[in-house]
Amino acid sequence: MRRQYLYIIFILSTGIWGCMVDPPPPDTGGTLVYKQALAFFEALDTHVSREKKKNAIGSRVQGFPYLRTNRFLTRVKRHLETAEQKETWVRHLAEYSIAARRSEIETLSRAAVESMGRLSGPAGENPRQELLGRLRHYAMHMLTVDRNAPGFYDRLIPAVKSPDDYSTAMRVLGLYPLAYGPILFFTKKAYARMEVQHGKDPGQLAVAGSLVRFEPAPAPARDIAFIRAIFFGAGTDSLGVYQFSDEELKQIAMYFAPVYIQDTAGGKDRPGAVIWDRGRVTVNPDAPAVYYYFSYALSGRKPMLQINYVIWYPERQGPDVPWYEEGDLDGFNYRVTLSAEGRPVMVDIIHNCGCYHFFVPDKRLVRSLKPMATETGNQVPAWMPEEFPGQRIALRVSSGWHQIENIGTEEEIPSAVIYDLIPYPVLESLPAGPDAHESIFNEDGIVKGSERLEPYFLFPAGIPEVGAMRQRTRQPTRLIGREHFDNPLILENHFDFIDLDTGRTKPRE
Repeated sequence: MRRQYLYIIFILSTGIWGCMVDPPPPDTGGTLVYKQALAFFEALDTHVSREKKKNAIGSRVQGFPYLRTNRFLTRVKRHLETAEQKETWVRHLAEYSIAARRSEIETLSRAAVESMGRLSGPAGENPRQELLGRLRHYAMHMLTVDRNAPGFYDRLIPAVKSPDDYSTAMRVLGLYPLAYGPILFFTKKAYARMEVQHGKDPGQLAVAGSLVRFEPAPAPARDIAFIRAIFFGAGTDSLGVYQFSDEELKQIAMYFAPVYIQDTAGGKDRPGAVIWDRGRVTVNPDAPAVYYYFSYALSGRKPMLQINYVIWYPERQGPDVPWYEEGDLDGFNYRVTLSAEGRPVMVDIIHNCGCYHFFVPDKRLVRSLKPMATETGNQVPAWMPEEFPGQRIALRVSSGWHQIENIGTEEEIPSAVIYDLIPYPVLESLPAGPDAHESIFNEDGIVKGSERLEPYFLFPAGIPEVGAMRQRTRQPTRLIGREHFDNPLILENHFDFIDLDTGRTKPRE
């Protein structure tokens, strides 16, 4: 009787407990797929971390493994007002993440790819391609499920952040206030030298070797009306981001691609395609190339398209190069910012390490320079040529140091070489052997093998691996203060403009 009594009590107690606790939700198809998606991203992060294949572009969004942001998207979140704008914004975050994670999957070892493939059953004939397809499927599924949950944007918007690439700890340990004076002195000296060089006529510039003209293939048309037609026909999404086709983007890139007038005094001055060669990153001078990508700046709340052209050299060496800047690999990023009508309003340039940043604006658009443009030296050593964009910009590049000494328009140089325009993401997944791809950048966005001696005495500036070549979105541009090349407000920080939204200008004085 006692055993029966205890058994009855047990049945009753478990029944009462069952009434007190909500039953688990049914394992629907959507829930199952969401769990599979979560396991996919967890496994991907595990393998990427173990093999050190993390793509440093932008910033991951904590708590949302299928999203990633950059400084433009982080800034735009302040302007989200409608449900359509929020949906458009989060889709940009998802697409940006898919593009970044794509290179992570492409650079994983075959063993890691096969291991991940077994998560959903036996691997197919092309497990890496299957993972790439699963990446998009799972990302969009998680986005759809999460977006329908209450409070989604209340959780997401605060989580979208873009931490800067400066280290406060390094500045504290380096006694930044004491180092400020000497760093400022040498920074102003560098910009003063730059201003002197740009003040000379091209014929007055020293030539160490011979001048070689590197130019792109002819653009579809040399008339700005061609570009304006593309802009007017493209339309924008609810955030104001242009909806160009891939072909239209390629045509825009071809149209604004610059000419390089290179002082060539040896192999160090021959730009080319970046390759892996016996385990090290180098440049193939027999395959002249320039890498391009697109970014966005903001004029108020309106996005402005930017075309970035990145050129690479095998090394920075020569009698004019400071000893602490010498080393393997070199190059610079030439960027054109366009108005809503497709007209250039600004050119600016940095070396691929983020240093020597300077601006070349359309003088008719600038009311005045703000303090940030002059406090460390004049960052406007030249004005945009009147003939541009009717004629291509011609960049006169020095030997060895690869400093841009003059911004003009096309020069007739007998020796001409055609360069290829290659999409920049290729650098983040470059062939490195049979069935193997490697990014040229490490997990901190530093080009492998491009380190310099500058960190030994410039670490008080707070830039890790200062002087090394860096990946897009990872380029601090100032040793004094803080600024990033991809800051969407960088033009507004440096200039007081007349009207950047349209690019309409006042008559030249």
